[in-house]
Amino acid sequence: MPVLRGDPWTPRQQVYAEQAGDVSLTGASLFTMVRDTRWKAVHILGSEEGQLFDLLNDPDEINNLWTDPQHAAMREKLTRDVLEWRMRSSVETMTVMESAR
Repeated sequence: MPVLRGDPWTPRQQVYAEQAGDVSLTGASLFTMVRDTRWKAVHILGSEEGQLFDLLNDPDEINNLWTDPQHAAMREKLTRDVLEWRMRSSVETMTVMESAR
């Protein structure tokens, strides 16, 4: 809303998403995704597989860097970011539910 009103606004550094219950297509029960202005990572719960894309150099997401040793540090950082986001979201949800009682 601040942008639409013309108010000052600070954009988010990262965007997160999740998709649960895609067992019919992939067998995975949960996907989580994080992206920033350059990187996008998709983590698949219970799997060693995932996706990591350098959106600056690969905007069409053709080259999956998930298993590339040169990008292991970025994969681990983004995986930690998703984990922190999920934990924060859980705490915020519990707080809202407790205050509604």
